[in-house]
Amino acid sequence: MNLNFTVKQKEYPKAKENVSSYMKRVAAFLLCCMFFIPLGAQTKKVVGAVELRTYEKQKTSIRAFGTKPVLLFYVDPDAYLQNKTFRDSLKMEYRDTTNMACCVVINVKDGSSFIPNAMIRKVAEKEVEGANVQLCYDFDRLLRKAWNLGNGVNNTCTIILVNAKGEVEFLKMGELTSQEKHSLLELINPLLNYEL
Repeated sequence: MNLNFTVKQKEYPKAKENVSSYMKRVAAFLLCCMFFIPLGAQTKKVVGAVELRTYEKQKTSIRAFGTKPVLLFYVDPDAYLQNKTFRDSLKMEYRDTTNMACCVVINVKDGSSFIPNAMIRKVAEKEVEGANVQLCYDFDRLLRKAWNLGNGVNNTCTIILVNAKGEVEFLKMGELTSQEKHSLLELINPLLNYEL
């Protein structure tokens, strides 16, 4: 004896309608949040002064921190070629400005152990040669810890723009996109007289 049962599923059009209506309301709410909440209402991350080191491991700090904007490059030696063309073009423009400080911090601790510190120093000094740029070394992840940068700074050239109040205006870990370059230049253009 072969019995075939077919079960007729009930459809609940009202339930489908309610879910669809709910999803539309959620989507509308998210769109409102994206477009109507002013960007200025977001709070900026505030960072403090950090004690870094010279190559000889003498204490130093970022010059002019808290008195004028600081453009900081936090460079892992394994990724020193990241953003190099941007850094080179900026270095030419930066020579004459006194409206902003610029600092390169070498993230020695996160660099590969197979690159000798003497070679890191030689490359770093050549990189800032002829520019009005301070060179510091981070042997113990001091900046990373103090500014809560996390592991995202490993194997990257991280670019940070901090205003005179210590607020982070721009932060990018890794290679800049063309849009990010434009955004950063819009922030520093008044300080550098840089042509966009």
